[in-house]
Parts: sequence; structure tokens; C-alpha cells
Amino acid sequence: MGNLYMVVRTIVAIGVFLAQTKAQDQPTVTVKEGVLVGTTETFEESQFIRVNKTIDVFKGIPFAEPPVGPLRFRPPVAKEPWVGTYDATYFRDACMQDPSTVGAPVSEDCLHLNIYAPKPALPEGAAVMVWIHGGGFSTGSSRELLYQGQPLVASGDVIVVSINYRLNAFGFLTTGDEALPGNIGLMDQVLALEWIKDNIAAFGGDINRITIFGESAGSASVHFQILSQQSVGLFDRAIMQSGTAFSPWAFSEDKERLRKQALDIGQKLGCGVSESTALVNCLRDKNATELYGAIDINTFLSAVVVDGSFLVDTPEALYATGRYNHADLLLGTNKDEGTLSVLANPRFSDYVTSEEPPTLSRQDFDELIAGDFYLDGKNKLVHDAIGMQYIDWSQADFSDHDYYRSYVEFATDFYFASGTDMVARFHFHGNDSVFLYQMTHVPSVSLYVLYGGPGWLGCGHAEDIPFVFGLPFVPNEAPFFAAFTVEEKELSVEFMEFWTTFAKTGNPGVPPQGSPPDSQRDFWPRFTVPELEYKELSLNLPTSRALKSQQSYFWNSYIIQLNTMLADMDEAEREWRQAFSTWKYTDLADWRNEFAEYKAINVN
Repeated sequence: MGNLYMVVRTIVAIGVFLAQTKAQDQPTVTVKEGVLVGTTETFEESQFIRVNKTIDVFKGIPFAEPPVGPLRFRPPVAKEPWVGTYDATYFRDACMQDPSTVGAPVSEDCLHLNIYAPKPALPEGAAVMVWIHGGGFSTGSSRELLYQGQPLVASGDVIVVSINYRLNAFGFLTTGDEALPGNIGLMDQVLALEWIKDNIAAFGGDINRITIFGESAGSASVHFQILSQQSVGLFDRAIMQSGTAFSPWAFSEDKERLRKQALDIGQKLGCGVSESTALVNCLRDKNATELYGAIDINTFLSAVVVDGSFLVDTPEALYATGRYNHADLLLGTNKDEGTLSVLANPRFSDYVTSEEPPTLSRQDFDELIAGDFYLDGKNKLVHDAIGMQYIDWSQADFSDHDYYRSYVEFATDFYFASGTDMVARFHFHGNDSVFLYQMTHVPSVSLYVLYGGPGWLGCGHAEDIPFVFGLPFVPNEAPFFAAFTVEEKELSVEFMEFWTTFAKTGNPGVPPQGSPPDSQRDFWPRFTVPELEYKELSLNLPTSRALKSQQSYFWNSYIIQLNTMLADMDEAEREWRQAFSTWKYTDLADWRNEFAEYKAINVN
């Protein structure tokens, strides 16, 4: 899975500056730690958003003490007050990772956030949208220029905040015990949310309207904050774009494997100890570059675990017992999320720059399922069930049948869509307001094609980001997104209106006061059971129902029951069943064929 996220981070870590923003002066704001000085900018767009707004921008605000030395691998410590003014006119370092994947300097001193606020402040206070970046919990940064907040602020009169959190081993290493329980990166997010709750009113924010939103691992982070008692009272609404705590890459109960990761890193660095406290102390003594260099980023699993503090139980158990934070919820996925799994697989490296996808044989499909990292160790009956669900059996007898779409659908549902359906249902039954979507529009300008990627990813992973952040409206410095069609620019405006209206009202389909809906495009029904309505994010913005209900039932009910049944079998029974199956479907068939040949010879 590391390969998958290295691919997407390399592609989306791009240099986009907002050409419409012009610095005017240097505003100051007093927060609990001291005085901040930022910049004031103007944002103007006359054709689609039709705004000319002034925005205060504060970059690189520290919300924690640098997590270095004895603070490495520990929960973050709130920032001490400073003397004088703090220069918040430029971004600070991204958290430790390969600098080439994020296009910025990196260091351990990275726990900063950025604020974009309308000027003058709204009399009633502005709704606040806190962005948590993605990157597989291994890469990414709040300073990525895909995530600049000016278009959202200008179009929706909201405050946008983007935050950093520790990544890879620095944020998600665990020894599986009290020495290093894990989830440090998610605790960074909690402290950032506490800082925002304490200080955002000074920027004109409404502390009773805080929405957390994110994409991919950022979306899963949003979900984990919903599941954590450490986050109680820190937000009111949540937007989840392509990722949940139920995504197999996001959460792990395999503490033995995760502990082995820590031991392997210690061995590479010469720690020579297996006792947890001694190992962690040894790793604290290494410099950051040494420690990062000991990580195999392609195999290192940055996963959330039950640590007894941030996360006290599994996601399923927390929902079953009602131990989660209720919130208005907007969530969804993109139609072709699974194409990223094909792109990230080394066996298809020849197709990274091609216009057409690879052709997959039945053998390719079976090998991909059997070799899937997150299905490792699953019984062959599970693999067979996946084939039954995703293979088009009306075409399977043709030797040249292409299984590419079957695999993409599998990866889309397994990694993203089935978990999204589960979350929507849990929160509906918890009496929360839920709004579900699927983005189906294939952009004319893809994030991937721009940077040498293929032309076959469809409406793939992360293709929603330019629409959400209004990147088509920064043509001077992002001319590639300015090449969006007129209809796509209008769709981006709709995205921004949906997202900001949800942050302001808790309902993405409720237009600003005094502006009643003028078409079905503006209507977004609540997700309810059994109606199962959702919004399709395409050029026509239709409403539909029962999004991937059959596939979600397969993963969220049938496969769970199958795994439970298989786990209840003892090894002897399992071996007997396997031997009987081999005899019945292979050995017996071979015997019949040989007997038929024998009869034919003797008859002649």
C-alpha cells in the first residue's frame, strides 16, 4: 500500500500559487500564545464565482512545541507563549518524509497550521472548515498548494484552516504496548483542533460551527476523530472524501506485525534491543534523517490501532456501544477509486504513461486478489467469493475476456466504497443528518495526466480535490486547471457551494438565505434507510439511490459472516474440506478424463 500512496502524493504535490491574491498589508491577531502577524490578500473572479474579496492569511502558526528529542514519539505538548510578534507570513516545514514527494522542506518541527479568513470578519461569525490532508498517513502537508483556502473563503465566506500532523514512523510507529502505543499523529490533530477551538474566534470564527474535512487518509482521520473521546466537543460537522476507519489500509489489529516494524527499524539503526522502552529510547537518540532512512516507505504500514487512549476499541465496537461523536456528516467516494491500485502495482509499470489501461487475464485477476496485501492470509474461500462477486460470468468463458474493470470495481469497493456505506448507515441509525455522494465526472484535466500519469484512471482517487478547492479559478499560476471546460468550472462552483453551505448549515443542499433553489441541481436529499438517496456529482448533478448497496452488503455482511464461519473451523476441518474440494473438483475430474481416454482406446 505504500507504493499506492507514493504514487498519489508524487502526483498531487504540485506547485499551484494563487495568482488572484495580491498582498496589501500585514494584519495582526492576538491569540492565547501571543501576537501573530500575517498578510492581507485580495481574491477576484468575475465570471463564475463573481467575487472580489479581501482575505487575511496566517501561515505556519505553531500549535505545539517541536516534537523533538525527548518529545519524539510522545503526545504533542501545547505551544508555550512567545515574546513579541510571530511572523505568520510564510509556510513552515512539512513533517518528516521524502522532500521530493511533497515539494517542500521537511523536519520534525512541523506542527503548524494555516488560517484563511474573510476580511472584514462577519458580524455573526464565520463557519470554520479544518482541512486534514491525505497521503496514507505517510506523506503530505498542509502547505501543499492544492490546499490553499482562498477560493473557498471567497466563494463561501467561511474560514479555512489546514493542519500538519506527524507521519509514517514519526506519527504512527508502535511497539504494541505502553512504551509506544501508537496514534501519535492523530493526537497531533486533536491538539490542533483544541487550538482552533480556543483561538479561532480571534479570526472571526464561530466556535459552534467547526467542520473537519479531509480526503483519503485525511478522510479516515476525520472518521477517527469522530470515534475518539479525545475529540469530544471540538467539531460539529464532518466531511469525508474517499476514506474511513473501515478502509483496510487505515486501521490494523495486527499488533505483532506493527511491533515487528519497530524492531526492524531498531535493528537497522543498531539499537540491538527488543525490550520496548529501551528500543524507543534508542530510537529517540537517532537524528531524524537516520530514523526516516531506516523506514522502507514502500512496505511500512502507517496504521491506526487500539491504543487505549485516543482509540479505546475497534471502530465496529465503538459504534455498537454508541461511543462516538455525533455530527452532521457529508461523505462519499469517486467512481473509479480502484484505478489507483492498478497504477500503483509494479507489474503494470509499463502503463504509467499510456492512454489505455492494461488488459487483465483471469490469471492476472486471481493473482491480484490472492496477492493483495490486505487480504493476506484470508482463506481461499474468501478469494473465491470475491471472484463470484466481481467477475462477469456472462463473459468469463471467452479466453480473451478483459478482467480490468472487475479488478477496479473490487479495489474501489474493498478500499473505499463499502466502508463509506457502513459509516453512512451507522450515523443514520444514530439519528445524525447524513448526506452521501458519488463523484462520477471524469475531469478533462486530470491530476495524473498533468504530471506524466496515464489517461485511463477515469474519475479516480483525489480527482475531487481541484473541484472542492476551486483550482480552476487560479489561471495565472495554474493554467492547467484553467483549461477545465465551462461546465467543469460551473461544477467546481457547485462543489464549493455544497461544501461551504454544509459547513454553515449542516445541509449541503440548503442555499444561502434569500436564494431559494432554482433547479433540481441544488437539491441534496438526506441519506435515510430504506430510501438510500444520494447525490451524483456530475455535470447534471442528479439524485439517485442505493449506491453500491449490493457490493456493500457483500463486504459488510456476507464476507464478515464468511470470515467468522471460517475462523470457527478448526485446522483439521479446514484441511479436510480443502482436501475434499481438491479431490472433488480436480482429482476426480482428472480421473474421469483418464478413464474416458482408456475406454476410447479399448473400444477401438
